[in-house]
Amino acid sequence: MERIDPTQDGNTPRNWRASIAAASTPQALLQRKCCGITPWITNSQNSTVQAGIPITVTANVQGATSVNLKYIINFGSSVIISMLDDGLNGDGSAGRRCIWSDNPGAIG
Repeated sequence: MERIDPTQDGNTPRNWRASIAAASTPQALLQRKCCGITPWITNSQNSTVQAGIPITVTANVQGATSVNLKYIINFGSSVIISMLDDGLNGDGSAGRRCIWSDNPGAIG
């Protein structure tokens, strides 16, 4: 196993991946060089999809300073909107890492 980013917490499972080295390499430089670890997204949910009604999407996110939601309606072009964690836009209290977005698109 190799630690992806030695500057980050070694107790975080997402900071580890399988080694590509042929043999054990304790204390050796990483074979895969990375900076930072990927965000951790849990508890993603969306409201019921109904024609003409905005869809609310929520998720808990760790390890990200901003999150964008990308969506496509009826095979059209993709749209990217910011998801919020500011306590002002239906996301609950600020800083909970529970992000929220109302998808303004309508299916129908």
